[in-house]
Amino acid sequence: MSPYGPSVLVAGSSGGGKSTLTTGLLERLAEMKYQFCVVDPEGDYAELAGAVALGDGEHAPTVEQALKVLGKPDDNLVLDLTGLPLAERPPFFQTLLTRLLELRSRTGRPALAGRG
Repeated sequence: MSPYGPSVLVAGSSGGGKSTLTTGLLERLAEMKYQFCVVDPEGDYAELAGAVALGDGEHAPTVEQALKVLGKPDDNLVLDLTGLPLAERPPFFQTLLTRLLELRSRTGRPALAGRG
């Protein structure tokens, strides 16, 4: 699977191993020195090894914080959205995606921007 190729959707029932599969994939990307950004709506990846986690149940991350982390090629990112009200998540994600695409067009990074 190429980090610059088509997107991958991991879907399934609760307890089916989606998080385990995704964690394994992200760990392998980190080992290969690809930068990634995970948008984590449920706080499942806050403890992901090798990634900076922004946000928690009480504090929402900002797009500016995310871009600052991703400005360092060796840093991977997990954005925990549990502190962001549900109604604010779609506009946050749209702004983030726009800025990530701009960053990627300039730098080729991050290799993978996805939702956990």
